[in-house]
Amino acid sequence: MVNRTKATLLSLLLLLGVVGISVGAAALKNHMVDQVAPAVASVQPLYGVQGLPYGRALSQEILAVDDANVYFSDRVLERFYNDEQGNQRTAQSIATFFGAVPEGVNKTVLLFPMRIHMETEYAQYTDDVAPAMEQIAAGLPEDVAVLDATDRLYQHREEYIYFRTDDCITALGGYYGAQLLGEKLGLNMLQLSDYEEYRFESFKGVLDALDQAQIDEDCTDYVAYYLRKGAANWQTVTVREGPDQYSEHESPAVALSRRGTDIFIGGYYSHSILQGDGGNGKTLLIVGNSDAKFFAPWFTPYYDTVYLVNAERYQGGQEGFAKIFETYQVSDCILIESADKFGDTALNQRLARLGGGR
Repeated sequence: MVNRTKATLLSLLLLLGVVGISVGAAALKNHMVDQVAPAVASVQPLYGVQGLPYGRALSQEILAVDDANVYFSDRVLERFYNDEQGNQRTAQSIATFFGAVPEGVNKTVLLFPMRIHMETEYAQYTDDVAPAMEQIAAGLPEDVAVLDATDRLYQHREEYIYFRTDDCITALGGYYGAQLLGEKLGLNMLQLSDYEEYRFESFKGVLDALDQAQIDEDCTDYVAYYLRKGAANWQTVTVREGPDQYSEHESPAVALSRRGTDIFIGGYYSHSILQGDGGNGKTLLIVGNSDAKFFAPWFTPYYDTVYLVNAERYQGGQEGFAKIFETYQVSDCILIESADKFGDTALNQRLARLGGGR
């Protein structure tokens, strides 16, 4: 009887020991798990260099060259030719245009280069843009400030600041140009990190449609757009519906529903009145071709209104242009022109007419 009782006690003690060891082991395991960060599978980015598939570098193999362009499998570089007579015409047109801007309004012109000027490896296929910009600047009135965006953009040339299949700057390139303008205007520009970036995928620009273009299917562009939470994102825009037919409507200034580069302002626009968050009663007037839409949204935090004019399609004429200054408190007028528009172009012809020239 005594032996049986001892055996029972020993069994109970053994069972308690096993339970204690199990509980201790579990506690030790949980402690170790708490101390070691769980493994997280790394997610490979979708895009890498300048909107190319991740891990892919820009092609260095030239597929074709003609008088207008240099062709690669992932981009097309438009060539630039320095034309002194064209530069003189550009300066005359800009000077005539600013002649219609009232005194007391700050006058600034931003001249920016083409994508090929960012790829100095192919300098043999383009003229230097600096002499052209210097000649244009020398032909302008003293009250017009001239900014050359080349150096600022070149500092960011590894970034996605130009489309590879289109003939214009991206919104990111527009940000760096706007930053340069903001410094001149004394604006305390927000950082890019203050915005959320979104993307419209698989965009094919006008250069992709050229006969000589041989863009790989996986090398399409994407359109990045940037929004700031709680910021004004609204416009009253006038768009061209047909010959001498225009309609006005209200819509978001930046909207994915319009797709492609029309995400900004919209396509075939004459002009747009963007609401701002400045709270100061001031209006910024931006004039350029349709690509000026990549600059305008960056300025809405600093003005009550950003008035954007597409000079190539503007339906207001000289009278309508003068009325902008009568209706709005325009403190600053910015003209934006790319090197591919220098010369006797539609843009410069229209600029001269807005200023009262022919």
